[in-house]
Amino acid sequence: MDAAQSPSASTERVSFLTDVADLQLRPPALLAKAAASLNVLTDGRVQLGVGGGAFPDAIAFMGGLSRRGAQMVAFTEASLDLMHQALAGGAVRMHTPHHTVMGYRAGRAMTV
Repeated sequence: MDAAQSPSASTERVSFLTDVADLQLRPPALLAKAAASLNVLTDGRVQLGVGGGAFPDAIAFMGGLSRRGAQMVAFTEASLDLMHQALAGGAVRMHTPHHTVMGYRAGRAMTV
């Protein structure tokens, strides 16, 4: 049994949240898929918190790119757009300097 399944099966009002998931360390399409799957398991009680990455040096130390200022904002905006598309259901197609996603089908829509 998954760690989230047990609490979700024994309660009807408790929400589940990610706190702040750093978009520079988690691929946005994958994060959206995980959130949508957890949302199904918890009957719509998932709250997804995301951020652009406040500590570029720490992100670089973990293998990410050290984005700052306008570059970090552009990356975050593109990531959020990708996640909105994925969480809306249907096919996701995006080609930006930051992401290339060609026809990913996210599955069931999640309210954003």
